[in-house]
Amino acid sequence: MVSRQHQTWIRRGRPDHGLARPLEQLADLLTLKGYTVFRYPNEEHLDAEPPEDHTYYSETGWPKLSPYGWRHAIDIMPPPNGSGLWTLTQLGARIYADRQEGQITWLKYMNWPSTGDLSHATEDRWEPDHSWFASGDIGHIHLSSVTGVETLDSPYDPFQSGATDMNLTDTVPGSGTPDTGGKDRTVAQILADVAKLRAVLKGDILPSVAGFAPTTPLAIHLAGGSAVTAAQMATLESDLKTAITAAVTQALTTAGTDAVPLRPADVETAVEAGVRAVLHGA
Repeated sequence: MVSRQHQTWIRRGRPDHGLARPLEQLADLLTLKGYTVFRYPNEEHLDAEPPEDHTYYSETGWPKLSPYGWRHAIDIMPPPNGSGLWTLTQLGARIYADRQEGQITWLKYMNWPSTGDLSHATEDRWEPDHSWFASGDIGHIHLSSVTGVETLDSPYDPFQSGATDMNLTDTVPGSGTPDTGGKDRTVAQILADVAKLRAVLKGDILPSVAGFAPTTPLAIHLAGGSAVTAAQMATLESDLKTAITAAVTQALTTAGTDAVPLRPADVETAVEAGVRAVLHGA
């Protein structure tokens, strides 16, 4: 059934002033890299109640009402097999880390396969404080912009987002755990572990799905039917944050002159990944 808002848009001549420019610029870059990026709404978007950011008449704009005729969302689809492109989890982790660091402040929220499983998704939202939830918007990365940036020139390249970035394929010394056979993990693997841990702590996926051994304290706790409370999660992060950050920093410092420091946001996020190593008894 065609929604009232959709009918009104048709009667007004289907105005389309364009996609918010920061999203347009990112979509152009990703398309050149080889990703498929959807910039236009489908029928489901057009008739949703309430209409959201893909549409020309969104009723969910923030911090102000969406200007009529502008689109404020894109969907990034999985790269072709064998393309060598970052997975959606890797790409999403970089976008998330950059937003957390205070870059790309035009990003209102994102849905992404944070666990590496395209059948699960996490919604990270900044309005303006950060919050996150389970999302049913699966199989792709969804990015929505804030309002007021429709013509803002703000190019963003997640593949070149900082002079001190480590590549996703770089190994982080000292990050090996028993479940990896003691082998050090790559930045990409650490970021994937971060996302999995967040999903487990939130209760979105089972520890077994995330690859946690059934004998870890967290797995035992959840197996008993108890949810991890926000206070427990905060205490866990607080207790481990200093030690894990110091361990990662020390490992990079002693790895030799070829080691490139992680950005503060990456180290901050890697704290959560470090929890996995602790839970595995590393």
